[in-house]
Amino acid sequence: MQLNYLNPPVRREFLGFGPVQVPRNTAFKMRSMIKESATNEYVRKWAEKIVEGLKDRDEYGEVNAIFSFLQRRTRYAKDPRGFEYVQTPHYVLQQIDAGIQPNLDCDDYTVTGLSLLTALGYPTVIRVVAFNPKAPFSHVYGIVNVKGKWVTFDPVRKDVALGWEAPGVRRRMDVPIT
Repeated sequence: MQLNYLNPPVRREFLGFGPVQVPRNTAFKMRSMIKESATNEYVRKWAEKIVEGLKDRDEYGEVNAIFSFLQRRTRYAKDPRGFEYVQTPHYVLQQIDAGIQPNLDCDDYTVTGLSLLTALGYPTVIRVVAFNPKAPFSHVYGIVNVKGKWVTFDPVRKDVALGWEAPGVRRRMDVPIT
């Protein structure tokens, strides 16, 4: 396997302390990665390739094509315990390009999916959630605006469709990609 050292696959940065500060700072770092990746020519070309063959202005079809692409071409894997590993979309797409099925967790799915969608001009939001009001935030996924309606974009599970949202969310924090 050849690694591209000019486009490092992860970002390592101190994210602060505490149950709110770490997810908040992680979400802001993810937003920065999405904004940067959405203007990357390689990421844009992948987005165009994924939606190729769809009718013009088929917004739901485009969003669903990217959602389905990530479900088909990747697999879920947790980060090492105590370590937040966020892969760049460029790296994830290079792996797919090389015929490798990359391992992603929820933040990788969010960054890659929202980068592809943002590259096609869709308004997107990062949503960080907790399933217990007193527990730390434990999951992150995207929200995308399709024809004026916000749709959940969470391709982590292979048995759900675009628009599915995990039940039982008790707290959430939204970070728009603007």
